Amino acid sequence: RQQLDAGRRSWRTPPVLFWQDWLADAWESAAASRLAPVLEPASATLLWEECLGRTSREQLLSNAAVVRHAETAWQRMHDWRLSLDEVAAAAVSRDEHWFVRAATAFSQRLQQDGWIDQAQLCANCATELSAKELAPAAGVVHAGFDRLTPAQQFLFKTLEEQGIASAASPRAARSARQSCQSFRDSSAQWRAAGAWARDLLEHEPAARLAVIAPDLEANADAITHSIREGFAPGWQLAGARYRRSVNVSYGRRLLEFPAIVVAHCALRLAAGGLRSSDVSVLLRTPFLGRNDPAACSRL
Repeated sequence: RQQLDAGRRSWRTPPVLFWQDWLADAWESAAASRLAPVLEPASATLLWEECLGRTSREQLLSNAAVVRHAETAWQRMHDWRLSLDEVAAAAVSRDEHWFVRAATAFSQRLQQDGWIDQAQLCANCATELSAKELAPAAGVVHAGFDRLTPAQQFLFKTLEEQGIASAASPRAARSARQSCQSFRDSSAQWRAAGAWARDLLEHEPAARLAVIAPDLEANADAITHSIREGFAPGWQLAGARYRRSVNVSYGRRLLEFPAIVVAHCALRLAAGGLRSSDVSVLLRTPFLGRNDPAACSRL
């Protein structure tokens, strides 16, 4: 808008990158050949699986289930600029000791092979900036962070010390009133959200409202059911108009579509056994042998 108001019809736009992409781009564009290569996320995951298997194999039935949690804890440790010694000193629970052992093995492997991973990029960029090995841009503007982590704050402070302007993008003023409430359980919470939306619409019929549900993909049906119950109690018996009163912007998982469920059962039947409930689905489905149920039953 500023460029158009200034009478320009074209102009050079600044590069806009996601945070991790910006860090990787700054690291890879450095002239110093001694900088460590960055391990790709998929390779880091394999390395975590190997380290967990080596340090806790006899205690874990499956280390694949805890890899994601280990990676998250490792990222958070670096975001808050904690050393592995500090984490080890604070470890109390069994899971914490598992993480410390695996993280120690992971860190040693990175040092041994001269790698760094994505979680270490921010701190390493700050270190190399201080050594004047990096020069990411003449100026940097960051946007979209609810709260800067200590590692990010340190990096932006280092940018300033090296004469690289760093600033947060302007934010629109918020006029909304915020409040915090607690409920007995998640079902009560979502019913309350539906009732809140109904009350607002009764006063402002033209208003547009949204209820943001974290982790909607985990239980979209139950959350939507509860919000509808609060918004229009008894909607199950009130017709299609009430069923459509709440629009969900998250699609259903592929395995929730009937035809896909049947195809999945058929593939599993070809590969091995099925539970009686799955066999019942195959016997009753209209997607197989629609015109010849007897043949479908024989099959």
